[in-house]
Amino acid sequence: MTGSRPLALLAAAAGLALALASMAAGAWWMTPVVGAVLGLLLRGGVGGAAAALVGALAWGLPLAWLSLQGPVGRVAEVIVGILGAKALGSAGGLALPVLLGALLGLAGWWAGTAVRRLAWTK
Repeated sequence: MTGSRPLALLAAAAGLALALASMAAGAWWMTPVVGAVLGLLLRGGVGGAAAALVGALAWGLPLAWLSLQGPVGRVAEVIVGILGAKALGSAGGLALPVLLGALLGLAGWWAGTAVRRLAWTK
């Protein structure tokens, strides 16, 4: 599964479905686990990009859905206020969770890549 783009897309789509289902169940910690699985399955920058994209979408799509249901700007302002970064405004408060999701996916991908390299080196 290392060089084929259709299989990489399939792995990323399956990872996104799992991450979204986990987020809906309140299991936010599954984002790095999905990233680790992508790191085990996909080599190189494709795996890293897929893990970051899956993480960002898994954290961003629920926010987008909430914004369709009602205003989330006030919630974003509260988040920014708690973090002490009021200069970011509500847009920054919405961007921070998306960035966090991408970073969680990348951290998982890095761990999965490291395990893959250790396992196949011996």
